[in-house]
Amino acid sequence: MDIAEKDARSGFLQLSGAPAAEAAQSGFAGPELERRSISEQVANRIMGMIKSGNLKSGDKLPTEAQMTLAFGISRPPLREALKALTIMGVLESRQGGRYTVTDLSPSRLVAPFNAMLSVADFDVHEHFEARVLVDCELVRLCTRRAAPDVVQRILKLAVDGVAFHADPIGFRLLDVEFHQAINRGANHQLLSTVSQGLYDLALDFRRLASSVPGNIAISVRQHIEVAEAVVIRLAEAAKPLNIHWWEEVLSPEDNDGYREIKRAHPALKWTTAEHEYTRYGFRQLICERIIDIVQPDVMWVGGLTETLRIAAHAAAYDIPVVPHGSGPYSYHFIASQTGPAFCEYVAASPDGKTIHPVFGELFVGEPVPLRGRMKLSDAPGFGMELRDRSILVAVS
Repeated sequence: MDIAEKDARSGFLQLSGAPAAEAAQSGFAGPELERRSISEQVANRIMGMIKSGNLKSGDKLPTEAQMTLAFGISRPPLREALKALTIMGVLESRQGGRYTVTDLSPSRLVAPFNAMLSVADFDVHEHFEARVLVDCELVRLCTRRAAPDVVQRILKLAVDGVAFHADPIGFRLLDVEFHQAINRGANHQLLSTVSQGLYDLALDFRRLASSVPGNIAISVRQHIEVAEAVVIRLAEAAKPLNIHWWEEVLSPEDNDGYREIKRAHPALKWTTAEHEYTRYGFRQLICERIIDIVQPDVMWVGGLTETLRIAAHAAAYDIPVVPHGSGPYSYHFIASQTGPAFCEYVAASPDGKTIHPVFGELFVGEPVPLRGRMKLSDAPGFGMELRDRSILVAVS
């Protein structure tokens, strides 16, 4: 045994010109590796140095000659270990034969896993089980971590899915956005990367499945159930804020969903129905007391006549009616009723603070609130006139 080899085995070899003490501290020097599974031990040693911070992204490893001396091994097991770590995405080989620690991003580290899945025999049942495990955990994390804007994005995508029952391509695009929103809300990069890999793996199968009648409706229902879980958790976290009501958190057609969130938080007020049209869409919401406040839009539901019919039905169940922001039409409806004397006002100004007429310059005489109160005119036509009648078009 020569002097250099003896120094390497005793842990005092100088790597890349480093002093002996630095070499020992770096982790390359140390006790001679056992002869059993040498390449695996080398890989574990290097991984340990990365985990401890002795090696960081961008660091160059010593040359092969220096590492063989430091580990006290020959080149074949060393190269086997380096190759394994390269396949794993931990190291990359640069020109000149020096290995460098990669950026260690989750997408890089999970890439070998995705490649393995793509070449293995595809079992749709195993794939489904794996997605259930990963995606359910992401949803759980999302209910705890998602920021309000992400929650709103999830809710919107879940509700929007109802419009894609007969549009497989449109739904698949929406489905991608929905799962990405869940991943953002979960804020777990590694799990999200695994989830994305599993999702991409089954794209062809998803194309086939979405073309089967009824499958999209099932997926939309599942999206809404996820949204319900996120809403329930968000409502719990927001209790200290004493929010007066929670509006349009689900599609108005999702009666089951509103039952669930009402059951979870009976003391909170839940409102919906701005996108229900005619009194028939309100019947079940009112009769089953699924929501606490009914919010028809006067302009969309069929005018004041239909709104009054809805209000009469709701009054029989002691459910207040506060129309969705319909401007002066809502003001006059509320003034005519014995219910809550407050209404929505749409802040249509660019800064969201300045008080402007809801319809801008369209009318003369549109009332605006002053210090939170509204004074209505008793003039005909809701007290307003068109500013420019030349914009009217005759209908033949």
